[in-house]
Amino acid sequence: IEPDPNALVLQGEPILDQARSLFQDTDVLIRADGCRHLGAVLGTPAICQEYVNRKVTEWVSELETLAEYATTQPQAAYAAFTNGLRHKWSFVARTVPNTAELFAPLERAIRSSLIPALTGHVAPGDLERDILALPCRDGGLGLIDPSTLSTQFESSVIITGALVHRIQCQENSMDGIPTATRSAKATAAATTRRANSERATHLSLESNGKHQRTLSLASERGASSWLTCRPLRQFGFSLHKGAFRDALCLRYGWIPARLPSTCVCGKQFTTTHALSCPTGGYPSLRHNALRDLTASLLREVATDVAVEPKLQPLEGEQLRHRSAIRDDGARLDVAASGVWGSRFERTFVDVRVFNPHVQSN
Repeated sequence: IEPDPNALVLQGEPILDQARSLFQDTDVLIRADGCRHLGAVLGTPAICQEYVNRKVTEWVSELETLAEYATTQPQAAYAAFTNGLRHKWSFVARTVPNTAELFAPLERAIRSSLIPALTGHVAPGDLERDILALPCRDGGLGLIDPSTLSTQFESSVIITGALVHRIQCQENSMDGIPTATRSAKATAAATTRRANSERATHLSLESNGKHQRTLSLASERGASSWLTCRPLRQFGFSLHKGAFRDALCLRYGWIPARLPSTCVCGKQFTTTHALSCPTGGYPSLRHNALRDLTASLLREVATDVAVEPKLQPLEGEQLRHRSAIRDDGARLDVAASGVWGSRFERTFVDVRVFNPHVQSN
């Protein structure tokens, strides 16, 4: 199915004969079956199916190649999928009707090849696969099920409805078209967000208590920033394969590979225990990383930034809170001048970390 800028696709023998007569002395190609146009296809169901099947075969090959890269560079492969590859499918789904069954080979490749390569785990079950297909804001990974994209065709028809009507009526005026299109797009986006939110709620109810908690935490605002940002090394956003997969394990409560059996404190080693055990050191590492990041950001906007500055000793002052440290060596995590008030006013910051998976939270 080759594109032809001078093709005219029509249906019905009477109108075909009339068109051939009208355009017989031109370069216009009259076709009854169909033709490619603007990266999609227009024509009979057989022509559309042939075109989509050929594209799906190419995309499955691309997915298999991406899965090979994902074994060593999972974060880069994930970014390539979410920011590039899947949008090819969305375009075809918006412009060609009835693609659900035709996209089934893509879903099989994602489930059996790409997801195991990204996560380092076996292919997911049905419930887990549905969760991973959710947008990141709803606790998923945005690893869409391509067979669900067919609904975008109906949305595309609604969004372009006003423009199509003007074309059919041969009206030259474009008044109101941009406003109507923006309104239709906003309505379609709101409908999609609402459907995804309802789907996330339904999947959470189907999960057990532990997975309900992890899905709720993954849906928190800002919890998916590390997934949606570009893996740029110059800004420290690039993760090696172990760090990326361990982060996925923490997000969904999976057991990381090669996990020690016993903590240095003598208790059984689990990710929940590691994030709370003072002997193992992870709480201190997390605390210090946040402290240093806070100080680094404050240095860009404030003056006289200090890490763990000593506080002034008490000389008869009474502190109400029992948790207050009254020793002469009391410190806070970060201090800076000019954050609030005048440039000489001192601001003190205390960094706290917690483990959201323990029962106390």
